[in-house]
Amino acid sequence: MRGMRVWIEDAGTGTCRHPIEIEKETFDLATVAALPGAGDGPAGGLAPGEDSVVPRGSATVAKVAGAYGEAWCLLGGPAGLRVNGERVLGGARILEDRDEIRLGELRLFLSSEGVAFEERYVASDRSVACPRCTVEIENDALVVRCPRCGLYHHHVSTPGAESADDPDAEDSCWWNDSVCAGCREQSTRLGHDGRWSPDAEGAS
Repeated sequence: MRGMRVWIEDAGTGTCRHPIEIEKETFDLATVAALPGAGDGPAGGLAPGEDSVVPRGSATVAKVAGAYGEAWCLLGGPAGLRVNGERVLGGARILEDRDEIRLGELRLFLSSEGVAFEERYVASDRSVACPRCTVEIENDALVVRCPRCGLYHHHVSTPGAESADDPDAEDSCWWNDSVCAGCREQSTRLGHDGRWSPDAEGAS
């Protein structure tokens, strides 16, 4: 499962400028908020094994195993903790992409959006069809796997092109639309990391 990207709102401007990359499987919200530059410029990230810079205990986000794969779970129940305006009941809540979390005066947004890239398909015993054209994908075919829903799409490589908007882009099932044919949310731009941000969507 991909890592987490966190935006911290700047209380003075009300905007979230640069996301913080989280590679740890467990992190404390107060720790992230205390990182240098959080919410006000490039803040680097929180790597595996990196120690907290403030005491733990407010609210923790942890990667957990679920019935449909891995998920991110918010653990903790301080009185001021809210997710999308709702209290965290029972001390735990499974988080969704683009959730808003409030902890007292702290306001942040989470996103686990991944990056789409070209790869060669490795066939298995189970046949897999492209969700765009519904034709079976053959072994070693060039494909793009949606990082959000995991579905493979046929692709035609065009040197230098990043999306279907490029004039020289050739016909490709992945580039047939601006979003994935499966989840209808992931951008079909290649290598376009983190297209969503709370400011761009007007969430902050």
